[in-house]
Amino acid sequence: MKPVLYRIETYVVPETE
Repeated sequence: MKPVLYRIETYVVPETE
């Protein structure tokens, strides 16, 4: 479940940028 947390962070970052 570690890759899931990383994917969410990377997914939320581009959306906020």
